[in-house]
Amino acid sequence: MKIALNIIYCAPGRVGGTQTYAEHLMAEIAKADSVNEYIVYANKDGAKVAIPNAPNFSVVICPVDAKNLASRYVFEQLELPKRLKADNVDVCFSLGYVCPLRLPVASVVCIHDVNFIALKDAMSPWKRLVFGYFVRQSAIRADHVLTVSEFSKQEITERIGVRAEKTTVTLLGPRDYKPNAVTKAEIVLKYGLSKPYLIAFSSHSDHKNMPRLLESFATIIDDFPHDLVLVGRVPSDGKLDHCIRELGLSDRVVVTGYVPDEHVMPLIRYADLFVFPSYYEGFGLPALDAQLAGTAIASSSAGSLPEVLGDGAEYFDPFSVNDMATVLRDCLSDEGLRNDLVQKGKANLGRFSWKTTATKTLDVLHSYKQGNPR
Repeated sequence: MKIALNIIYCAPGRVGGTQTYAEHLMAEIAKADSVNEYIVYANKDGAKVAIPNAPNFSVVICPVDAKNLASRYVFEQLELPKRLKADNVDVCFSLGYVCPLRLPVASVVCIHDVNFIALKDAMSPWKRLVFGYFVRQSAIRADHVLTVSEFSKQEITERIGVRAEKTTVTLLGPRDYKPNAVTKAEIVLKYGLSKPYLIAFSSHSDHKNMPRLLESFATIIDDFPHDLVLVGRVPSDGKLDHCIRELGLSDRVVVTGYVPDEHVMPLIRYADLFVFPSYYEGFGLPALDAQLAGTAIASSSAGSLPEVLGDGAEYFDPFSVNDMATVLRDCLSDEGLRNDLVQKGKANLGRFSWKTTATKTLDVLHSYKQGNPR
């Protein structure tokens, strides 16, 4: 059987969790299946994506700049189907929301969430229109839809109208982690972390809820010695920097800028608390990473997060600064609570592995023989 893996959407440094998904899933597929042939269709930056070096994997670099959405869609819709036919593919699996809408072979697409609907105000009208059109049509026209949580499945069913039986949930797994690969002393020196700290992931996206996190943190700083570490770059529009200054947090917030992969888990591990304030998540991989690192979590109660984190987190209303501050205060003041959350988080991790993600994905892909829909 010949299976196409369409990852031409993967623009390293721009697509975040969907690249993590693609890389981990492909690695596990390569371990699990040495019989069938896999052709990975990547864009010009394909060399920057971790594609398995396995005998049954080959790579086709397509003349596409993934950062140019229009050119990507033109190629994906008009040229990719021709290549799939010429390569005699049985099934095409598109890993990033959108698939070719007219395919000569069976089609499976992973739709991670419906952010173009839930977060429509955060997108430009043009992107919302174009991206939304292609995601909706992909969901409707594909032979099968994969998604990453029961929350996202419900969203796809209710908001797009896809039949529930056409959608399969493949929960994700935490990242690879080797404890003690980077010491605490190295992390403290590298990022200037002289105090105990809370940690969160910064983002330019409004739904990550950074301003409310800063507001809630500002209400508790007099009672705790902790700094707040924001991993990653802050938005270039200066709004978050302005918020930090206005709240008087300039000497209590550390913005790391770009962080190499090998530093992410140690930064989480050495924090007293991981905070996930997002008000919309299809899965929430960083929070799962925090459970793996053994760090207590204070999390938003929105989206898929309660489903994913189970009882291994203390939850707050992401739209309430007071509620968020109360939970942060409770967690930081109660070491016993934090230790309890860590233990529950470790137990919760038993539900997740990339091996299981790959097994469920392969069950769907292998059900298509010679390109025939099930």
